[in-house]
This record gives sequence, C-alpha cells and structure tokens, in this order.
Amino acid sequence: MISVCMASHNGERYIKQQIESILSQLGVDDELIISDDGSTDATIAIIESFLDSRIQLLHYTYATERKHRYASTTYKVTANFENALKHAKGDYIFLSDQDDIWSCERVKVILPLLIRYALVESNNSIIDDKGNVIIEREFDTTPITFRGLFRLPFRGCCCAFRREVLEMALPFPEDCIMHDAWIGLVAHIICGSTYFENRSLIAYRRYDGNVSSEKGKSKNPLFFRVQFRIKLFIQLAWRWWQIWKKDCNFILSSDR
Repeated sequence: MISVCMASHNGERYIKQQIESILSQLGVDDELIISDDGSTDATIAIIESFLDSRIQLLHYTYATERKHRYASTTYKVTANFENALKHAKGDYIFLSDQDDIWSCERVKVILPLLIRYALVESNNSIIDDKGNVIIEREFDTTPITFRGLFRLPFRGCCCAFRREVLEMALPFPEDCIMHDAWIGLVAHIICGSTYFENRSLIAYRRYDGNVSSEKGKSKNPLFFRVQFRIKLFIQLAWRWWQIWKKDCNFILSSDR
C-alpha cells in the first residue's frame, strides 16, 4: 500500500493539477493524505471536489507559544507534514508538495527501488509559475554524498521511503524546521540505505511566494544555519541511541 502525504495551505492555484498527477498513479487501496493548515482560499473546495475515497483530508492548525525568529513558515510546513505522516498507513510513503507536478512514471520507477533501498530521492526539473520548464534536470550527479550532508541534500517532494524510516523518524524532534532533512538523514545514517535516481520524476515549481527559498538559497543567517545543522546531528545521534536501546531491550526480553 502507498501513502502519499501532502501539506497544503492556500494552494488553489496549483493543487488541482498536482492531485490529478498523483491519483492517476495510485491503486484502489492506496491513499492520498492531505493535511491542510487553515486555508482561506478555495483549496478545501478543490480537494473535496474530487469525490475520491482515496483522499483523506485533515484539518490542521499550527499552534505554538514559541516565537521563532527564523524560518517561521518552514516550522509550520514541517509540523503540517508531520501531521499527515502520523496518519499514513502505507508500507511505502511518498511526500508531495501542493504546487508541483508528478511525472507519470514516478511511482512506476520508484516503487521497485524501495524494495532494495530504505529511501529513494529522484532528480527533478524546475518549472515556473506558468509550468514552463526552466531547468530540465537540476542535479548532474547525486547530491547524496558525505559532503552533501552538510548541504542537506534531501528534497522532500522528490523523496519516497519505506515504513521503517517513518517509524524511526516519528515523532519529529522539537523545533524541527526541515522535515525532509530529518527524514533523509534518518534513512541515510541510521538505516544506511538511500539511493538517488537520476531521472527527473518531479516538475518542481519555483515562483515568488512559495515556501522554497529564492533560487534555492536559504534566507536564514549563516549562524542560524550552522547552529541548526549541529542541533540536527545531535538530535540524530539521540534518536539512534533511543532506537539501539529499544532494540537491545527487545532482544534481552526475548532471550528470557
């Protein structure tokens, strides 16, 4: 079973086309989980207009007493994705943004690879707000390298992973601001099994007003980015310790 998890917020401009590109590749027992964070435009009406039993719409409200100085929008998106992921029932989980377009071959290509690898990330083209292709293929070589880990190479909308990764990644660490970096590193370092598919299987939309940083560059100060990476790897080490301790306790209890 496949679970596609999408976070939405005021996505009326593009979400219909994205949902259509996803549903055309899903089987009758698969699911598309959309967690909507308080849309005030026609997003909800568009989602409900599909009348498709495979779509599960969740109404989510981001709430926190913390005042985040940086990346405030990204905090909300990450929390919204986590809400969708918590409801996923599938053995294979695909992430989806609300404003991209899936290649008609995405599931067909990725699913066999997930039998061998815990997480698969594909290449992507880049399109503008009108759907015109700006770049045919963003990455010339695999971004998943040791050096690349410091650049956090995992782009969520291009990733799919097995349920074991989801179970290790949830719950997200407190103040996690990049769900894709966290999930990707859990798969790469703890599971030790990631793969980069060089074919472009996502049309990644880049335009003024979307969550992605302009031209792929972070808007946060250098100090914040360094601090975030250090904290992320500490959280990763702690999660690895928790999993290892849990596995050891299970083995010891089984031997009794």
